[in-house]
Order: sequence, then C-alpha cells, then structure tokens
Amino acid sequence: MGTALLLGIFALLFTWIKLRRAAFWCTLTSVLWLGLWSLPIVSNVLVGYVESQQPVVAISKLPRASAIVILGGGMTGTRWPADIEQPADLGLAADRVWYGAKLFHAGKAPVIIVSGGRFLGQGMSEPEAMELFLLDLGVPQSAIVQESRSRTTTENARYTAKLLRSFGKKSILLVTSASHMQRARQHFDKEGLRVIPAATDYLSARITNDYCCLPSADALHASGMMFKELLARAVM
Repeated sequence: MGTALLLGIFALLFTWIKLRRAAFWCTLTSVLWLGLWSLPIVSNVLVGYVESQQPVVAISKLPRASAIVILGGGMTGTRWPADIEQPADLGLAADRVWYGAKLFHAGKAPVIIVSGGRFLGQGMSEPEAMELFLLDLGVPQSAIVQESRSRTTTENARYTAKLLRSFGKKSILLVTSASHMQRARQHFDKEGLRVIPAATDYLSARITNDYCCLPSADALHASGMMFKELLARAVM
C-alpha cells in the first residue's frame, strides 16, 4: 500500500510539472502493483515463502525450557475503564498468548514472560493486557512476569534477557508469529539465550484460494505484513 501511494504522489508531481508520460507510467505501475499483491493466489505464495522456515510442531514434541517468552504485537488496551470488563482488545496476533498458555498447561516451563510496551493512547500496557488474557486462560498470576519497557523486537530480546539472567534462566520457548520467528530468534540468540522456537499465528493456515483471482483487502494486508517482515530481516 505504501509503495502504491508513493507512486501515486510521484504521478501527481509529474502531472504538475507537465511530465505526462512519467505520470502515466507511475499511475499504471501503482495500480498494477496494488492489484498484484491484492490477489490471494499471489499473496499466498509470499506468505508461504516467509512462513516456510517455521514448520508446525506439535506441543508434545517441544522440549521443556526454563521459561516461555511471549512477544507482544497482538493486543492493546481499550479506552474503557476496568469495571466495564473489556479493558483489552485481542488483535490479529493474540494467538501468541493463547499458545503460550497451552505450553504452560502442558508443563513445558514454570514461568511465562510477556514482553511488550505501552503505546500512545492505550489505557494499559500490552503486557498488562496479555496478563489479563493469560489469567482468563487459567495461568496463575504467580507464574507471569511482565517486561513492559520494549518497543521493538531488539528491545524485546534485550530486556527479556536481563530478566532471565536475574532469575538464572537461559533456555526459553519463544512464542511469536511464524512470519516473525526467524528475526525474533536471531535477536534472542545474540543475547546468549538458548532459544526453542514455538511458532504460532500461521497466516497461511487461514488464507484460502476460494477467490484466488479476485482482489482482496485481506490478501493486500497479508502481503504488506510479509513485505514489512522481509524488509526488517534485510536491514538487521
């Protein structure tokens, strides 16, 4: 979407300075680019490529670790007070919290660290929202540790590693979206932790080809997420 908008801006600029041929090609490229990545059949290929490095693993096959680390990115606070009983909103990647709770109940680690930050306008930090969800999923509060300073994946790894070292723990089950796992694991590896990937939130699992050749807003959103992830990997 951002690339298409940028091309559109260039088209307007070229039109204003009377470069009509350049404006035409910018406009055409913008429309074709937007249309291409809006097609589910094309978006599915991109999603499959990005997520292919994280095969689905049954919980029973995962080893035990010192801690489960759940990265934020799927939950936010709402504008309502706590007494409304809806203080948090489950976002697209809230699968991470649900999966982390499943790992805990399977006895894979005795503690869960929820890592995220507070964003402008939120009533609570993301780790606070994640903790509420974990409590509703039956995880005891005594088993939950919040890391609420981080704003990026780099900071997730840095601040979580400090917490783990203070507890004398080094092995973790890292829970994040499948598309995000490769980059997240590299950051945690750099902090000297023994990382066991526990990927979830597979976008490829919920995309279908029922309308493979018709533009879709969902397909465009998925393509944008994958391009963002590939760009972030490239600049690490």
